[in-house]
Amino acid sequence: MTFKVLSRIFYRLIDALYYEPRALLVLRGCALARGVRVEDDIVLAAKGRVSIGRRAHFRRGIAPQELLCDAGAEIVIGERVVFNYGGIIKASRSVRIGANCMIGSFARLDDSAPEFETTGPIVVEDNVWIAHGAVIAPGVRIGRGSVVAAGSVVARDVPANTLAMGNPARCFPLELVSSGEDFTGDVSSRRGQEGRASGQEAAAP
Repeated sequence: MTFKVLSRIFYRLIDALYYEPRALLVLRGCALARGVRVEDDIVLAAKGRVSIGRRAHFRRGIAPQELLCDAGAEIVIGERVVFNYGGIIKASRSVRIGANCMIGSFARLDDSAPEFETTGPIVVEDNVWIAHGAVIAPGVRIGRGSVVAAGSVVARDVPANTLAMGNPARCFPLELVSSGEDFTGDVSSRRGQEGRASGQEAAAP
């Protein structure tokens, strides 16, 4: 127990003496809560409002993260969000990320990405994991507790507690994935099937 306490104090001192002052330097011009940890350089263009929550963590890797916020736009990051290397957050209007999220390496959230021919705010709710290389399209909301699989391209909303997978991404209930059951239809098609089945039961004599 004593070792754990001493270890916690030691790492807290490192954060306070090195990583937090580094965050103030690297993320100058941003609104930072206490305990933001920056391990390497970040490509930053904070022309709009960039707000970063308590104990957000930008990890070191083979490529820097990018935070690009246009004038009049906003990037809002909740507490205890972890960013792996090479991730890109770009806002011409609004990108909001909730608490306790994990943003994987080379993931991209861009609310005006030209390949989608549309613009719109991006919202990532709490406890979401966006895996390596995933792309979140403009106007998309990722529901609480969901997972976006590596390399997926998400062009429509993802319900809470859902796995989004593929290009374009399809949505599957996380409980089906964890149970090992066969899941060949996405959430919307499955709900449609359940609705038709309920209607048939009601119509049965």
